[in-house]
Amino acid sequence: MPFPEPTLRTAAPTWLAPVLFCCAIGLLHAPAFAQGGGASNAAKCDQAAPAIEKAIVRILKIPKARLQPGLRLVEDLGASDQRLPGLTMHLEDEFLVVLPDELADGSGTTMKAYVDALHKALGCAARRQ
Repeated sequence: MPFPEPTLRTAAPTWLAPVLFCCAIGLLHAPAFAQGGGASNAAKCDQAAPAIEKAIVRILKIPKARLQPGLRLVEDLGASDQRLPGLTMHLEDEFLVVLPDELADGSGTTMKAYVDALHKALGCAARRQ
């Protein structure tokens, strides 16, 4: 009985795509975590509040005119608490930081809480006080 002719496989195995995706995400975030910021964080600190405001308007669908730092996003402004995790993930991806899970819970979360958490994650909270 002859051996079957070897065939050239052109498609990647099905398990390879998730592995490559996870590795790519890890490599993209690794420099930010390893360096802990650097000189570029000063610029990111200045961009934090406007970026959060823009993300709240776009993701939570709250009019910009209604935003105030002390108002609670869900209770006072009527934002959907189901969209808060998306807002948190968007900011984490944009600034390459990890924000506290409490922000996505929605209970009493304010725009100022997001700004403070982002400043802390970027290492500029002390400068802003």
